[in-house]
Amino acid sequence: MTQHLETLTAEYVCSVLDYKLDTGEFRWRERPREHFKTQRDCNAWNTRFSGKIAGCITSAGYWLIRINNRRYLAHRLAWLRITGKWPKNQIDHIDGDPLNNIFSNLREATNAENGRNRGHQSNNSSGHKGVHWYKALNKWHAKITSRGVEIHLGYFDNADNAAAAYARAAAKLHGQFARIA
Repeated sequence: MTQHLETLTAEYVCSVLDYKLDTGEFRWRERPREHFKTQRDCNAWNTRFSGKIAGCITSAGYWLIRINNRRYLAHRLAWLRITGKWPKNQIDHIDGDPLNNIFSNLREATNAENGRNRGHQSNNSSGHKGVHWYKALNKWHAKITSRGVEIHLGYFDNADNAAAAYARAAAKLHGQFARIA
């Protein structure tokens, strides 16, 4: 029985994968004969994969699981398996760790909401999201973007004060998706 994205159901996912709510881990279940062309293929698959951790980590750092030669992100499979429905939007990892697929760490989010939950960029020299050095004034500059508009939060003598201004604005503008680190 081949399932594809349009028809892959929570029931089918449950029939091929075990999901641990407390760890977010997927393991292959023993699969029935009707999932394969031959009994030999079934036996070979079950011998090789049954009980083993499903999937691999992508170059972007997400768990990817292949079911019937189609690739699925593990966090989307977790959402389907627990809610019974495919997410309408993106799935955001609340703690920012794309490998943490514990269901309580997942939430549905728009692209903008998901972006608000990103940490600071790797080239950020201040160590604080929304804060950079403004050389012309020899001060730290705090700014935030909301709904496509960049908002100036002020210039500060130290990075911690600028970060505090960013944190207050993020909490007000981004609510539960605010991320300050």
